Amino acid sequence: QGSNSLSIYEQLRFVPAKQRIVIMAAAWLNSAAGPMTTHFWGPVANWGLAGSGMYDAAVKGPEIINERMSAVQIVYSGFFVWVAWAVQ
Repeated sequence: QGSNSLSIYEQLRFVPAKQRIVIMAAAWLNSAAGPMTTHFWGPVANWGLAGSGMYDAAVKGPEIINERMSAVQIVYSGFFVWVAWAVQ
């Protein structure tokens, strides 16, 4: 049985721990959904919008909440849910 029949995770068992971390990080950085793609940064930006709204509501109080902006965020998020569903 050659090493070609082993999965990448089984092959990584034989690599020292520090090298394993570097290999796995490099694989993630260059993956189809890693941080070099819009598949990573799109959701990060989407969560950033929600996070900034929650921060403003908590720090500045609920009177700062704008109904139009809340509606835009709901439509925007709904659109991306639809796109994700369509792509799936």
